[in-house]
Amino acid sequence: MPPSVIQTPGVLRVGDRTANIHPESWDPKVQRYNPLDTYPLMMKLDSLPKGGPIKSRVHHWWEKPFNGLTGSITDIYTTNNVVSGTGTSGTPAAGEEHFIKPDSTGFTKIYNITEYDQIEIYSTSVRKSVRGYTTAKHVGTSSNSWFNFILLEADTSSVLAGTGLYWTIVSRSEQEVRELKDAVNEHETGYQNYVETMEVAHSISEDELNEETRTEEDLKMDKEMESLQRLNQYREMSVLEGTYTKIGDRYFAGGLRYFLNTYESANIIDWRTDTTYSASTDSVLGGSIPFIKNLSMYTRQWSKPGTRKMLLCSQTVRGILDDCVLNAGMYKIDYETTKYGLNVAVLKGLDQEIEIVEEPLFNLNPAKTYTVYMIEPDRIQRRTVKDGELMRIPWSSLKQPGDTYKSYIKGGWRVKETYQWNRLASHAIIENFGLAKL
Repeated sequence: MPPSVIQTPGVLRVGDRTANIHPESWDPKVQRYNPLDTYPLMMKLDSLPKGGPIKSRVHHWWEKPFNGLTGSITDIYTTNNVVSGTGTSGTPAAGEEHFIKPDSTGFTKIYNITEYDQIEIYSTSVRKSVRGYTTAKHVGTSSNSWFNFILLEADTSSVLAGTGLYWTIVSRSEQEVRELKDAVNEHETGYQNYVETMEVAHSISEDELNEETRTEEDLKMDKEMESLQRLNQYREMSVLEGTYTKIGDRYFAGGLRYFLNTYESANIIDWRTDTTYSASTDSVLGGSIPFIKNLSMYTRQWSKPGTRKMLLCSQTVRGILDDCVLNAGMYKIDYETTKYGLNVAVLKGLDQEIEIVEEPLFNLNPAKTYTVYMIEPDRIQRRTVKDGELMRIPWSSLKQPGDTYKSYIKGGWRVKETYQWNRLASHAIIENFGLAKL
């Protein structure tokens, strides 16, 4: 039986036509949101020398710090009872003897001191120093170690009674008839990180491969790019925030925050409460640039000479820094300037440059909007095991034997890598940058 006759009177209108008879307009191109086309940190690390492949999932490295023949002081006493003795006060005269208690974490540094070394004591509160010499020391526990200090000059500025005290060996001389003194040995500090294996898959059914679509696409290539994006997201965040741990036979590499928390916790700074590199009364516009300069100068003490630091941040922080530079008047406009405003890419100071790099991942993550990573890329090494570099896993085939047949194809990406953090003290993390001081 034929279909029923459908009729309408009058002028033929679009709405009178049978449903779907008009094909409508379809744009075959898909407008994809790809804010993550670049991964600035991984791109930088990939461009640096990597060294040869490592031969284990557990990677170790060593560092030996420079010995400055100096140390910090907990307190100064009038007797060698540095546990419950009387603290030094007033303005001691030349020739008086006092007893120096080194700080508890670095007390073994006084092994460097030998009899009749000249010592300088400096106070950051008084901003002056006084000199003397030593004839005896005791290296015991962290609470009862000491060395004596006999003043070569009067302490008229009360340096010994000040705070923020440091000792430094400034001179050494031996008597005419002598024997070699006992040796002092310096040892390496060992670090380790795990190699983590990251894999991301993509898969398409046989029917979907054969189905016609309204969009212009290379379906297999499109799925490959999607999974590569996800893998690079994992890698970028792992190098910053990964926690060194082993769960069963899964190994997770430690990132920057883990290593700073473990070995250099003072280098994780909350801008809102910081008083070390900024003042509690600082505003964002008035204090951000000096804060970054002060922190950068501190971390540069352990930097490789001539290296450039990277500030990895969100678009929000990038805008704050642009405003800070404009507010401070620290910019140059010449005849080539054709656009209104500024986009700050590099902060330049005396013998230092800090590159400001926007991380697109942070723009999508409220937890990272005001977090800034001050990184020295040259001090980070990405290491892989043999065949561990980023690898494309080829698509499987639909032409399979019956006992293993699957009605879909699958491929993926894989990387097996870890990160070696050198001179950790040259890196820092700033939390809550750009928010009001508490």
